[in-house]
Amino acid sequence: MASREQIIKNRKMGYAYEHRTVEWLKSHGAELVQRSAGSHSPVDIWCVKGDTLFLIQCKSGGAKLEKERKDLITLAKKIKTVVPISCFTEGGLKKFIDLASGMDFKKVLEWK
Repeated sequence: MASREQIIKNRKMGYAYEHRTVEWLKSHGAELVQRSAGSHSPVDIWCVKGDTLFLIQCKSGGAKLEKERKDLITLAKKIKTVVPISCFTEGGLKKFIDLASGMDFKKVLEWK
């Protein structure tokens, strides 16, 4: 069980990571981006580009995604034009992966 201090540290790191991700999405053409503050759901950030809604779960470090992955895919199947996304950092680079197809998010949307 993590200590109270470790839980607070993890939350602060997650908050900062989500904000960096929001700024990245805005700077790369997302038309509408919103962070789900204090989220206890599988969706940390949602954004719109074109006619597509993206549901994003942010993870940093070695955090596990399996439960959120299943929840995001289930939610995405209920809503048309939704892509469930995982955002994480690998080798210092921000990565976005379509959880349903496993494809790189940037390639899916041709975002650069």
